[in-house]
Amino acid sequence: MKPDRHMQIRLGLILDRIEEGILVFDANERLLYLNRAASSLLRVPARFRKAQGARELLEKENPELFGIIHEVLAGAAGGGTVETVCRRGGRELKLRVHLEREEDGTLFLALQNITELWWLHRKEQTLLRRLHQNYKNLMESLRQIAESVAHEVRNPIVSIGGYANLLLRKCDTGKHNPDELRKYLEYIIADAERLNGIVAEVERYSDLSEARFTRKNIIPLIRGSFRAVRRLGKKRNLNIQVTDPEAKEYSLWMDSERLAAAIEEVLTRSATACPAGGHYIAETAFTPFEMSMRVEFDAAEIQESDIHFIFDPFYTTGGGVNLAAAQRTIVLHGGLIRASRRGATRMVLRLTLPGEKRLGRADGDNAKGPT
Repeated sequence: MKPDRHMQIRLGLILDRIEEGILVFDANERLLYLNRAASSLLRVPARFRKAQGARELLEKENPELFGIIHEVLAGAAGGGTVETVCRRGGRELKLRVHLEREEDGTLFLALQNITELWWLHRKEQTLLRRLHQNYKNLMESLRQIAESVAHEVRNPIVSIGGYANLLLRKCDTGKHNPDELRKYLEYIIADAERLNGIVAEVERYSDLSEARFTRKNIIPLIRGSFRAVRRLGKKRNLNIQVTDPEAKEYSLWMDSERLAAAIEEVLTRSATACPAGGHYIAETAFTPFEMSMRVEFDAAEIQESDIHFIFDPFYTTGGGVNLAAAQRTIVLHGGLIRASRRGATRMVLRLTLPGEKRLGRADGDNAKGPT
């Protein structure tokens, strides 16, 4: 049933007052209606001839928007939400376009101007690039230190282990108390093994071998990490609230193996720091620009002063949390991880990863594709 003339006027007044641009086309691409916001965004005169089509109105100045409308009306594409660039004079606007096609072929469009939000996001990207470059310089310095430490420490470790094993064999045939000698020599071996483990960890942290980035769906990776932390939470008797993402797909550029290990490290180490019976929460959120993860847990043993060192590769907090290696992987993916205190006993970790390809990092990419 068609609305009467009075209802059409009232509806037109309402639509003219909203900030989103509203356009309506019939199945033959003829423009049936546009409000003032749409007229301003597209520089289309508010007074128009109803016989005018989408091609005449939009193709010259905004071919991308015309192409979207044409494909939807032709049935080559469905409705939904897309983002496109609109040209208004010498200026480019970023628009989010919501499309709804009726059974009779009528197409409704709502245009949302997200230019300011987009430029704020681009500025944030620039700041992140600078931060990542500073981080890269810091990591190079730490790598040199780590290589030096590994070289200088490994030889004494081998010597301690070798002499300790030799003395253990000799003490069995000596006249000294073998049990006492064995006890102290076992301490030496244990320390040698511990030092060897430290060296291995330093070498792992300083590994700058090239990551292999491909565009993949991160949702299965997150769900797998969440399953692992739920199992750990059950084993440690935690009050755990870990909710799988509702989204079925969210693709980003990543080295799947490294990123999975980093996310699982963040989750399991934080769960290990949470005392038995403590509360543990992990949740995710997704925007067109980035994926974010928030982890909150009881951590009374981690002091306020410890938080500043939680990402230091040569420091372990009172709660046993060290996320230096995980942070390195996340930053290599163009993301960030931050730690903060909530109240006197709770800790919050916030992890973000961009949908774009490593934010165009200056150190180059080995995966080809659009950024």
